[in-house]
Amino acid sequence: MEKITSILAKKEMHFHTVTPGSSVDIALSRMCHENVDYLIVMDGENYVGLLTEHDISRVVISNKLLTKTKVSDIMNRGLPAAATDDTVERCMQLMRQHHIR
Repeated sequence: MEKITSILAKKEMHFHTVTPGSSVDIALSRMCHENVDYLIVMDGENYVGLLTEHDISRVVISNKLLTKTKVSDIMNRGLPAAATDDTVERCMQLMRQHHIR
């Protein structure tokens, strides 16, 4: 059973982040610049949520201003976090339980 630690050791350890107080236009710009479809929302050193392109699309469809909407208003909260000593199987189980793609 492969552990998350061994997978992370093979990958570049750079995560794309945004703060909860950032405006959505700043987050979208960062996503475009980094060529990613999500950002990890961090409050200092603490993980507080995830922001996806899908979350931003709902803001656009509702005609809200991206410059006036905060990341904290639309981010996903309460998502499970994996520990580095978790197995891939455990992570897959968490994803199934929480309907995460």
